[in-house]
Amino acid sequence: LISIIIPAYNEEEVLGELKKRLQKVSERLSGYLFEFIIVENGSVDKSFRKLVNIRHDDNRFKILQLSRNFGCDGAIAAGLQFAKGRAAIIMNADLQDPPEIIPRFIKQWKAGFEIVYGVITKRKGVSLARKLFSRLFYLIIHNLTNKAIPENASDFRLMDKKVYKVVNRMNEGNKFLRGIIAWTGFKQIGISYTRPPRFAGKSKVNFITAFKIATNGIFSFSYFPLRIATALGLILAL
Repeated sequence: LISIIIPAYNEEEVLGELKKRLQKVSERLSGYLFEFIIVENGSVDKSFRKLVNIRHDDNRFKILQLSRNFGCDGAIAAGLQFAKGRAAIIMNADLQDPPEIIPRFIKQWKAGFEIVYGVITKRKGVSLARKLFSRLFYLIIHNLTNKAIPENASDFRLMDKKVYKVVNRMNEGNKFLRGIIAWTGFKQIGISYTRPPRFAGKSKVNFITAFKIATNGIFSFSYFPLRIATALGLILAL
């Protein structure tokens, strides 16, 4: 059994295509069972209604509805609490994480890797400013964490059950999952892929949201900000 956890916020235009492509991938992987846990993250459109209809058509789809929007990592953390699979895969609903990559993840998992993460080599349909910001963020956090967080590693990834059980036991309320999963120390490997533009709709992540995620990651997984604060404190004391 493979659990696939997908946060969805105002994605009514994408959900039908998401369902079709997940079903096609599951047909290709006939030796596996799947559960698709879609976390409805406080949407204000018709996402929940569409998800209920998808569930009626295919009971492998399980819907978890949150009371409000808890952010992408909050929704993923909630979905992981309900996973039952021998491995769990995290992906976004907008199809920028292509479901067709999933067989490659599973192949590496069967080869003995306990974490298989996607590495974005090219971003399509993204502004130059966003590309530069992403590049700068990964460069900073990769070096400030002593290379614990790989460059250009996305949230799109597979985790063995032993890994996501460890993550579930961590009680942090403001989780930066990319960092937490890398920090667990299990055997991992990256899979390169080109990130396509979103299938439909608009991105829910603006510059301010992206900046908050970046600063959360840096402050959560680097001693550098603490050292800066300590140095400033000593200077002010003097």
